[in-house]
Amino acid sequence: MKKYLLILMLLASVSFGKLSAQQLNYQGIARNANGVAMTFQEISLRLTIRDGSSTGISVYSETRLVRTNQFGLFTIVIGSPGASNISG
Repeated sequence: MKKYLLILMLLASVSFGKLSAQQLNYQGIARNANGVAMTFQEISLRLTIRDGSSTGISVYSETRLVRTNQFGLFTIVIGSPGASNISG
């Protein structure tokens, strides 16, 4: 019985270890060069996740078209369907 319980626990830990976030929520405000929020605009975003720092190697990148709201706010899910130019 202990042997089966040990095997079950090992299998469960391996299965749970494979679970990782495949998507990441991201929210921002688009502003023009003068710092004014870009309201109700369609904008193109290139999102890059880098290893270690802002100058680290790119581990994931995607491009998206998003539409801002009345405050210039946009919300996306990085890694979700609808992106183009995906690498990593």
